[in-house]
Amino acid sequence: VIVGKSVNIIGENKTGTILDRTYYGGYAFIIQANDVVVTNFTIRQSDGVDIYGAKNVTIYGCIIEGGTIICDNSQNIVFFDNELPQMFIEESTCSVHNNSFINYDYIHIWRSDCSIRNNSFGYYGGIEIRGWYLEDFIQDIEDNDILGKPIYYFLNQSGMVIDNWDVGQLILVNCNDFEIKNLSISYASAAIEIAYSSNINITENAISNS
Repeated sequence: VIVGKSVNIIGENKTGTILDRTYYGGYAFIIQANDVVVTNFTIRQSDGVDIYGAKNVTIYGCIIEGGTIICDNSQNIVFFDNELPQMFIEESTCSVHNNSFINYDYIHIWRSDCSIRNNSFGYYGGIEIRGWYLEDFIQDIEDNDILGKPIYYFLNQSGMVIDNWDVGQLILVNCNDFEIKNLSISYASAAIEIAYSSNINITENAISNS
């Protein structure tokens, strides 16, 4: 479905309204318009959802099985209360709140401005941030978890000791003088990510399947 104009696409309920391509190949929705809402669908056997050059798009109350969510060069894109596959956010502003991600699904952020809150990830899930400059790594990340273990995002912090914490993933941005020890981190897409930081001492940790 190519969405080229402002529209609300509303299913009766997310488990009973099914968009099934019967075979993989092609996106279920390609959204290229502003002011679009998609809700109450199960999407199966597709390449996912592609949002390009759009503004004010909201997807909520959906189950998207397989494929990929792509947000590219788009503004004010909102996902909440969904079951989602892996997500690539590139040069966009995006809010991802109160979603669940199945195993092997994660959020990849490239040079974007994102709010990532209250999401749960399965095996090999988590958040990966990439970019060229410090500002690319500054995000709003709070209250997320991998298999019930919290994702910690620290920005502009110094002089901390993280010792024997229960950690699903650890992200440090513009931090210094950290001591990280006695952690057991497993099944994260990236167990520890460090950007624009100095004097980070990582010792005696057990990191596996990441």
